[in-house]
Amino acid sequence: MQAMVRFGAAAIAFTDVVARIGPDDWDRPGLGAWSVRSLTGHAARALTTVIDYLQRPAPVREVPDTAAYFLAAHGHDDEVAARGVQAGAALGADPATAVARLAAEARAAVDAATADDADPVIPTAGGGMLLSDYLPTRCFELTVHSLDIARACGIPSGLDPHLIADAAELAVAVGIRTGSAESLLLALTGRAGLPAGFTVL
Repeated sequence: MQAMVRFGAAAIAFTDVVARIGPDDWDRPGLGAWSVRSLTGHAARALTTVIDYLQRPAPVREVPDTAAYFLAAHGHDDEVAARGVQAGAALGADPATAVARLAAEARAAVDAATADDADPVIPTAGGGMLLSDYLPTRCFELTVHSLDIARACGIPSGLDPHLIADAAELAVAVGIRTGSAESLLLALTGRAGLPAGFTVL
């Protein structure tokens, strides 16, 4: 399963970026209201949700594909921010080690769940969906937030270009479904800039 391979690569890449965060960088501004610690905690939820969801399969598939997840799984910004702070605090005194442990657990859980080419339906914030459709959303989160962390700390991300390309393709797919196709095409071809604060999410 290609999604499983990509998820493993994204988890390792995220772990590598977190391992390069300096001891004095955890409290520096990360993204929006988050510190680097809170941003890392939020990103690590891309690992913990996989571990959690695989422990309780969903009875029915409700989300048809990966892009549809982002349209279905909208949360309130303040709730997302609070969960990130809580997740960052839960990483404890050695966040890098905690992230490495979570990445290993998530990869092992995926390996076990996809033995014999199985593709279970799992519960998600958007509804029941195939694991193979959900994993690319986790790759997206891990990749984008690895870039956020690297930028916040002034360190190279070292990300595989294939991971970045996958995330970019998914962002465009989501943007098309949210009615931003024209704006994206004009911006990507150098004909216009994107509006201030534009996002496909």
